[in-house]
Amino acid sequence: MISNSITGEVVVGEASWDWSGKLDLTNVRIVVPEIKGVASEVISIPAVELEFTSILPLSLTSLKSITADTIVVRIAESSENSGDYNISRIIALPETNSSGVETNSNSADNSEFPEIYINSLVLESGSMNGEDWMMDSKKEFAIELGKTETDALAITLQDVDSPTLIDLEVSNSTFQLSIDDVELNQSVVSFLPRTVRIWCQETELNGGMKSLLMRWNKETGFAIEASVENIHFFLPEKHGFRWAHYDKGVISRIRGNASLEVSKGTIVFDGESVSLTDIEGELKPPHQEHNAPVSFRADLKIYDLPNMGNQDGSVWMKSMLDQSPFEASFFIDEFHATEEGEADLPVVAAEVLKLFQLEQWEIASKVKVKREVAGEDPTVEGELIISGANGMYEGFPYPLHDISTSITFHGNTIEIVFLNATGSNNSKVHISGTVIAAPERLVVDLNLHAPAAPLDETLRKALPSDLANVMGRLFDKKAYEQMADSLPEPFENAFSFGGVIDLDLDISHDSSKGENVTVAGEVSFEDVGILFSDFPFPVTLQKGMVHVDSNGIYISEDEVVHFRGTGGGDGELGGSIAFLEDGLASPDLQLKLTNEWITPSLIKAVSSSSGESHDLALGVLSGLGLESRLTAVGDITGNEDGGIYTNFLVNISEGIATINSNFSDAINATGQFWPDGFQFEGVEAKIHIENGVVTMDGATCECGLGSVEVSMAIDGETFDLILRGTELPLSPQFVDVLPANVSVGLSNAWHRLNPTGFMDATIRMTSLEDEHTLNMEIVPKILFISGKEEEMSLELTEGSVIVENTNVFLNDLKFELKEENKSSGVLEIIGSVHGSKEAFSVDIGAEWKGASIDSPLTRAITGIVGGDAGIEYYDTLDPSGTAEAALVATGDSDSISYDIVIIPTDLSATFNNRRAVAVFGSEKKNVIHFDNDGISFENIDGKLGDGVFSLDGIVDTTAGINGVFELTWEGPSDDSSLFAVLPSAVGDTLEAIEIKEGHSTMPKGAVTLTGESWKELSVGFAGNILLDEVSVEVGVPLKNIIGKVKVDGTYDNKRLSELAFSLEVDEMVVLGRRVNFVTGRLLLDTSSKRLLFEDMGGESTTGGVSVQGWIGMGESKEFEIE
Repeated sequence: MISNSITGEVVVGEASWDWSGKLDLTNVRIVVPEIKGVASEVISIPAVELEFTSILPLSLTSLKSITADTIVVRIAESSENSGDYNISRIIALPETNSSGVETNSNSADNSEFPEIYINSLVLESGSMNGEDWMMDSKKEFAIELGKTETDALAITLQDVDSPTLIDLEVSNSTFQLSIDDVELNQSVVSFLPRTVRIWCQETELNGGMKSLLMRWNKETGFAIEASVENIHFFLPEKHGFRWAHYDKGVISRIRGNASLEVSKGTIVFDGESVSLTDIEGELKPPHQEHNAPVSFRADLKIYDLPNMGNQDGSVWMKSMLDQSPFEASFFIDEFHATEEGEADLPVVAAEVLKLFQLEQWEIASKVKVKREVAGEDPTVEGELIISGANGMYEGFPYPLHDISTSITFHGNTIEIVFLNATGSNNSKVHISGTVIAAPERLVVDLNLHAPAAPLDETLRKALPSDLANVMGRLFDKKAYEQMADSLPEPFENAFSFGGVIDLDLDISHDSSKGENVTVAGEVSFEDVGILFSDFPFPVTLQKGMVHVDSNGIYISEDEVVHFRGTGGGDGELGGSIAFLEDGLASPDLQLKLTNEWITPSLIKAVSSSSGESHDLALGVLSGLGLESRLTAVGDITGNEDGGIYTNFLVNISEGIATINSNFSDAINATGQFWPDGFQFEGVEAKIHIENGVVTMDGATCECGLGSVEVSMAIDGETFDLILRGTELPLSPQFVDVLPANVSVGLSNAWHRLNPTGFMDATIRMTSLEDEHTLNMEIVPKILFISGKEEEMSLELTEGSVIVENTNVFLNDLKFELKEENKSSGVLEIIGSVHGSKEAFSVDIGAEWKGASIDSPLTRAITGIVGGDAGIEYYDTLDPSGTAEAALVATGDSDSISYDIVIIPTDLSATFNNRRAVAVFGSEKKNVIHFDNDGISFENIDGKLGDGVFSLDGIVDTTAGINGVFELTWEGPSDDSSLFAVLPSAVGDTLEAIEIKEGHSTMPKGAVTLTGESWKELSVGFAGNILLDEVSVEVGVPLKNIIGKVKVDGTYDNKRLSELAFSLEVDEMVVLGRRVNFVTGRLLLDTSSKRLLFEDMGGESTTGGVSVQGWIGMGESKEFEIE
């Protein structure tokens, strides 16, 4: 039966039959004929008893039982051929025909096994080499036999030295040994195949096994399967993934075997391969036993295990590691860094961390290591899932946050399936691509897509230097802040600096070609505000796209970028920007802008591009107050040295210019010198801006009947403006066109004149470095001077006003003066004002022939000399007449001296509501002289009313008003002109007593003027008026009076403060009687406003006469006389 079931031979030493149905056999052996020596004896039974059911054992069916005390099983593995066991030689493998039907002639019959009784089993294991047998281990087991449900032989072995139980199951086609809950110690390992033992020894495998299963069957052959738990072993470096230590961007390779603490899994050995399936537990990187482990799951299968032969175990292990194909898969879900940011990681994970400079990261990995062909280098591939709080690609350092990635890798090739993150201002960033991280070479090929990346400093710093420089010039934050206040607000097209762009960039780097990172791709945008530093005009890029690469920035030839100016204009931009060495760039751009309103931001941009003269240019251009739409075309080009060339042509048509204070500030004028509401209309101009040089030739405009032509050039530190105007309105503020220290000196006189009119003017302003020059030629063609609702015109017939910086020259000005189309004389002016602060001087002369004393010009001159009080006094006098006048004004910054000479021809004025009319003699010049010290009347004489007069005296105005005059008079006693020049109370009194007829003489009347100013003036008069044949009415008519009137009075501010008035009579005719030797007097009582007869009497031919009483001064003519 046994012989039919195996291929080995059964050898029996001796046999003894006792004719009782029992057969005793000794030294029974099952041997393998082709194996020599002890190893050939696979099974040895020292003694066995076979009991039959009959005394003649004619067939196996009569075998009742088999009894043996001990069975020795010797398992020998060939030391030359691993996996070649002696026991495998005795097992019959099935033979099949072409139809797959078993044809093995040694197949056993269907006889059932008899009862078997065995006390113990001795298991020996070792190796065989030729006839040599080398036993490595020997174990004795108590044995218990039984059957399985399939009638296979079931054997239970109890280790006599330990509680270990071994279950065997044997049938004619299978053999299976199983052990549960066994400690993997030397006693167990020693019974394992030599290959397995060496692997266990080299990996230092130890721990427990939930079960160990050794099986054999006809189809699959021999195999060992262990279900392990809580075992430890070292994973050979070549069967694991490559490790690295990562510390703040520094990667250090870690060599050696990783340490595995396996909590569960399955190990299978089939002679040619070994596999570890579904193992999981904790893993420590090589040489990091003291660090916290990471959880893992793994599968490992090693194929085509090499023949052990006579090799040393370590040699075999090395050969296996170097040659045998294998496949290992590792799953690690939670890699973490230490608090210091360090970690031990798979090399590829460390490369990714370094590449993207990740912080506060977590990594889950799937790594597969395999060798498909014997002897080849293993390949590593797998997947990484990485999350991180912060990071950036080191070659494109754009800060990223909230990072999540999916990465695959194969060998040194890393595939970024996706990297999603947030960028600046919570923008979304997506990165994908490939990285080759070879030991000596790093090749990066990434795509970065940011659909709404803010145009900010963060992005600029991330770009390569040449692209960053271009961005810096197009998005010059400092230049924007300097001009932000000039942007229109509110405005429908208001400019907003910056914005967001859509980046679709390919980022490449090859360390073998240098350190440079190249960026290429497309940049899309919509409503992005830019400002070019070389021409800081803010524009808004509308929807468009540009291409970028390592050589430059390009706008497709069949496309243009549309933009909008801050003034609402529509623009087009085309061309390219080429990158040069050292971060420089060379543009080749074409620009067109139409229908753009002139705004302060455009003016500021033009002036800013003018170099050192930009402040002056800004003042002039903004001061013109242009309101117009313009068209501009131009180019921005560069050269190989990085120089920038700009060329723009700007057309302005039908514009309006409203000059403002910026213009006066720019030309160093004191203030606004043009009329309120002044505008230029119909502005036509062409402005050429070439490489920072701004020129404008022949710009024209109109102003009412006048017109202006303007030329301007700005070149670096040089500024030149020429303005030629005809029939321009002249304002009362025109004196402010002069520098402050000049205009202040002339402003009083000018504002007293308060002229308007029209002029021709040529104004030229230049600036070179820090030197500014102002030249003006002003031809005041006609001036109008007004006063008291009257107007005088001054028509220029000769001369001009020249301004050279702070100096003013009045060159032979000659005016014809008219009032109501009647000539008011001729005015000639010549002189100069030198206005420097260090040497200010005035030297002006004027002569007015045929001067009209009641003209607005005369009134203004009075104000120049006497101030507001002089004007008020002039208006009170309401003078008229004609005269010759001359003026000389000289002085410096401390004082200006006036010297005015008036030679009157006739003069009338109102004093105390009485009109005085004077006609001056022609025999000599009657001179009235005004200067800073006062007024002098130099023996003036002529007719006053119907009498004659002379006047001599001065008014000292150096400290208030102090004047003394001597007035003489001779003429009719009732002359109203005389009454006008006398104190009003005197004139009132003389009129009240109805003085008339006769003749009066005032030999030396004394007039005094005193006061702080002309407004606070006290006027005094003292003198005697001699009467000859004069009549008065004092209730009774007094006629033919010969006598005198004594007057001594003072007026303060037109109010009588003191008055002594008396009429003394020598003789007179009263009621037809002549009275002589008259005594007493007629005295004015100012308190009662009555004339009192004070002790008045005399003698007549009929006797003495006396008069007592009074006469009222009112219109009622009341009197009481006795």
